[in-house]
Amino acid sequence: MRWKLIGAAAAVTIFMLAGYTGAAGAATGTRNVTEALLRDGPPDVERPNLWFRWDTRTGGGVNLTSDFGDPDGTGNTALALTTNHLANAKAQLYNTQVAGTGLGTISALSYNTFHDSDTTGFVNGNAALQLVIDFNGDATGGFTTLTYEPYLNGTVEADVWQPWETTEGRYYTSREITCGEYILPGSQGTEEGLDSLADIAAGCPDAVVGALGVNIGSNNANYVVGADLIHITSGQDDLTWNFGAK
Repeated sequence: MRWKLIGAAAAVTIFMLAGYTGAAGAATGTRNVTEALLRDGPPDVERPNLWFRWDTRTGGGVNLTSDFGDPDGTGNTALALTTNHLANAKAQLYNTQVAGTGLGTISALSYNTFHDSDTTGFVNGNAALQLVIDFNGDATGGFTTLTYEPYLNGTVEADVWQPWETTEGRYYTSREITCGEYILPGSQGTEEGLDSLADIAAGCPDAVVGALGVNIGSNNANYVVGADLIHITSGQDDLTWNFGAK
């Protein structure tokens, strides 16, 4: 597949490079993500071992912390995403190891979240899991971001780690998806704008993943949340990311 230019919020960002012809390479096992592997700027398909604070904005923070412990008890470090009082504050971290993965080949996609009671913003706020996809293959356009929000798929509890198997829930899309008769309107989580990964993939069989990440979107002030143990099983990967030196 020849990747297209992807329009970011304020500019065109080339993180799926034109001429890039495949995935970053099949991967299995667990990878520990240390501070040395965190970068600022747009995701880079040439460095799939790194994680990028792509659209993290003023007032948002993405770092490793020992404040939450971790979900599996093997250490005391996890990923922290925070926003301050600013409405435009945003925190985001993306990786391109999954670039080239067919959306329909994903059989498991899970992560763990932590809602710290120090959060004074949205009471059910958590880090969302996101997939950047191209839903129409080689045709023009097709860029969108799929978002899984825990509060739309279950009950968020404070001060405990919670696992989420996102293939059992529903995502929303940042832009309308149209693949023949299949249409999913762009939304921020309205009922008519939610669907499962399996149904989106069935409706758009050419859909391909470009990047995977976690995110606190804008207009979500005063968040203190954690994420860890992102896991994907697909046609090419069976991989877990463990954030911090464990």
